[in-house]
Amino acid sequence: MIISGKPQRHEKPWRLVMYRTDPDGKCVPDYKVTEFDDLIHEYYTQRTLELERLQQLLSSQEISPVHFFMEYHHMSVRDVASRMNLRLSVVKKHLTPQGFEKVDVATLKRYARIFDIGVSDFFQFLFVPPEVGISVEQRSERLLQHVVITVANE
Repeated sequence: MIISGKPQRHEKPWRLVMYRTDPDGKCVPDYKVTEFDDLIHEYYTQRTLELERLQQLLSSQEISPVHFFMEYHHMSVRDVASRMNLRLSVVKKHLTPQGFEKVDVATLKRYARIFDIGVSDFFQFLFVPPEVGISVEQRSERLLQHVVITVANE
């Protein structure tokens, strides 16, 4: 999983784009400041804190990568089991580090599909500073990732 820098408070407020018709009959954008700027910032701050909490649990081996992504995507064990077409007890085993060690590649590919990640994301986390650009392309049915890193010219 690739984790970019922490969300920053934007200097400019979020803007809402509404379209209106000008006197000539053309459709033109009308930019408005939203009332939800603080709520949007709060949401991203909470997501960052949640990500940090989950990373701590994962690095201390209290949870497995499957558990990490399940919580990160706000899914329940029942949701995951249903999408994976597995029994609840099997998914619950995969939520522990010991159970995760026994998951085969075919099952990891299925998990990767429902979490919308690459299989490699179960085994590595890349921390990318905000000034570095990164793009990821999934290949070979999520078994491989093509990662491109760009550094802004200073």
